[in-house]
This record gives sequence, C-alpha cells and structure tokens, in this order.
Amino acid sequence: MKPIHYAVPLVLCLAAWAYAGDAARYPNGIEGLRCGSAPPPGLYLRSYNLYYHASDLKDKNGDVIDLDFGLDAFASANRVIWITDITQKALGCDYGVYGILPFQYTDIEMGKLGIDDDRIRVGDISIGPALFSWHKPRFDLAVAYEIFIPTGDYHRGEPGTPGKEYFTHMFTFGATGYLDKEKTWTFSILPRYE
Repeated sequence: MKPIHYAVPLVLCLAAWAYAGDAARYPNGIEGLRCGSAPPPGLYLRSYNLYYHASDLKDKNGDVIDLDFGLDAFASANRVIWITDITQKALGCDYGVYGILPFQYTDIEMGKLGIDDDRIRVGDISIGPALFSWHKPRFDLAVAYEIFIPTGDYHRGEPGTPGKEYFTHMFTFGATGYLDKEKTWTFSILPRYE
C-alpha cells in the first residue's frame, strides 16, 4: 500500500471533527487539570477551545508526503452543566446533567488532490443525562453517560464538514487525587469508552 493511502483517511478524519477522529470525540488533555472532578451543585458553562495547525502531512515512517497540504482547525465546545442540590442519598453523591454544543472552523487543503475546503459549522450535539460525582477530602470521583446526536452539518465528500452522521454513546469515569490537605498538588485520570 502506498504511503498516501495511510495518510489521506487520517487527514479526512481530523478535518471532519477538529477535536477528534472517528475513534473518539475528545482529544487527550482537553479537560485539563482535575479532569476527574465535577463541580459542586449549581449551573455552569464551560467552554473548551482548541486550535490545530499543520503544514506537513507525514506517512507512517515520518516522511513528508508532498500533497501541498495545509490544515487549520478551531473548535469551541460549549458545555452547560447543572449539578442538582439534591444529594443522592442511596449512592452518597451529587447528580447532574449536561449538554454540549460544538462550533467548528476548518480550512483544509491538499492541492495535489484538488481538495480545498473551508467552513464554519455547528457540530453534533451531545447530551449527558447522567453525571454522578463524589467529593471526599483526598479524592473526587465522577461517572457519566453521554449520547451523541448527529445534528451537525454533514456533507459526504467535503472534508471540512463537522458532523459525524451517526448516533453513539460514551461512558466516562474520572478520578482526581489530592496529595496534600490544601488540595494544591493533584493527579487525575479520565478514561472514556465510546
């Protein structure tokens, strides 16, 4: 198989969704520090913003593929979170729900393949109907279930399109540990399964 066959699907997946390929909806590290912690009861707006630029496309050996390639992508995923003030006594945790509305700008060029696409569109929304969180003196835990709904702009054959055109769901487990009593030093983990 020629090196270009390895690279083109990867680029098209990146361009189709600025902050993930077809294998995942989130890039590693997007949640930041204390990623395993949910907020206390209240209504919140979180905005995750990501910019990615590439001017070279490389094959599996790290050699540049000459396609006259360029990619600029910016995504802003806006998450509304509501953590209820009703503690779930049976589980000893807080309960919450959330929704995410992503916006994306993508500009992709592969001159030698005749690809030149740029657009600003709304991506697929997601709904989190179940978020359970525990806050202890030395650690926080969070468990969530999320559904992705194919509401985003999707056009087959246009690599800048942000929609995925399929439903899927995801399970998340997060943990944040505090190494000192003041919670200054932390470590966290946020594995997800889509």
